[in-house]
Amino acid sequence: MLHILLVADTKDATIGPDVRIDGNNMFNRLAQEIPPQRRTLTLFTAERVTRQAITEYYRDLQVRPSDALLMYFAGHGAFDEKGHFLAMADGNRFHRSDILQIMKAKNARLVVLISDSCAQVLTQPRGDMAMMIKHVGRVEICR
Repeated sequence: MLHILLVADTKDATIGPDVRIDGNNMFNRLAQEIPPQRRTLTLFTAERVTRQAITEYYRDLQVRPSDALLMYFAGHGAFDEKGHFLAMADGNRFHRSDILQIMKAKNARLVVLISDSCAQVLTQPRGDMAMMIKHVGRVEICR
């Protein structure tokens, strides 16, 4: 079974409309391509885009060792001294490393976290890629 959680910060005034499109496109594509008997598909938008809601979702999720987990996030994100974080609708940060730890604790055979978000370095001067490289390992800059 593939357990899919789509998280789209549709509440944000600047990117909310585009994120809604991204979230709906992902939801529709996954719903069409993966048979219902092989997946669960959950969508969090607006006020549900919180650390608490995501944590509770995984806490309550029944997972077998043969299952797989996929989380897709669309919204704001950036880097700080702890690494890449996703900006929640309530203004809090949720670091990718913390999300992965919660997901891995379910002992599924596969864990995938896709974040469709910015990767701005908040604590370094503009143009300094050192912190991003430390956490990502490799940075490709497209021009």
